[in-house]
Amino acid sequence: MELDKRWGKRKKLIIILGLILVGSIWSAIPAEQVQAKIYNKTYQVRPGDTLSAIALRYGVSVSTIQAANSLKDSKIIAGEKIIIPIGASEALDYQVQPGDNLYQVAKRYGLSIKFLKQVNNLNSTLIRTGQVLFIPMSANNTSDNPVIGTLAAGNKEVMGFSEEEVNLLARLIHAEARGETLEGKIAVGAVVLNRLAHPDYPKNLRDIIYQKNDWVYQFSPVQDGSINMEPDEESVEAAFEAIKGVDPTGGAIFFYNPKTATDQWIKTLPTIKPIGNHVFANE
Repeated sequence: MELDKRWGKRKKLIIILGLILVGSIWSAIPAEQVQAKIYNKTYQVRPGDTLSAIALRYGVSVSTIQAANSLKDSKIIAGEKIIIPIGASEALDYQVQPGDNLYQVAKRYGLSIKFLKQVNNLNSTLIRTGQVLFIPMSANNTSDNPVIGTLAAGNKEVMGFSEEEVNLLARLIHAEARGETLEGKIAVGAVVLNRLAHPDYPKNLRDIIYQKNDWVYQFSPVQDGSINMEPDEESVEAAFEAIKGVDPTGGAIFFYNPKTATDQWIKTLPTIKPIGNHVFANE
């Protein structure tokens, strides 16, 4: 019995000494190696990155990344490596190809344009050939209506229209059809494209949009300057759809809002159909 008691005390002492030894070895391991056992991803910060964008990419919270990296705030520096917690979403890098636009890339991977912009910290839908986009493969992607991106810089034309012309058409659509549905926005763009195909109108898109008779512009946003506003993403999509030949109007070359139009002549034109707040007509 006495032997058993002595052995029991020695056993406890051995266990205590063992725990102290393990603790001292663990504390001697650099913090980065300890974190590597707990966190299994590292990410090198790119120019323009924000902590919130990186968190969105991997489907984790900002606070989780901060805790994993012992960050006191959200400041990060391009080139530094940060640890991403276990359980984060898988992701891949996609290099933009000639002819790509943000809408096509988002659609290819089942993401919304808004989400793809957020995770890549993009201020606009413009992407350039050779640019690398971060594509979350299983992140929490709240779906929005996909919107078309502007042309890739490596492919300056689409169906014969320059990037500047697409942007100009999108600005006109935005100014004329704010608050309208996507169909209503495409319809406004279609009128411009229908005029381009009409023998009585100028032969390039810019001249059609800036055309004036007796010092009065054909499109009121040119007259009042609202055409200079930055178009929203849906207006850019509408411009692209109109250029592709989508025409909800059925060939109209005129449109007006019957509640605000002061020109009596335009109200005498044969009506094709109303779409939203606009009436579309022909001669």
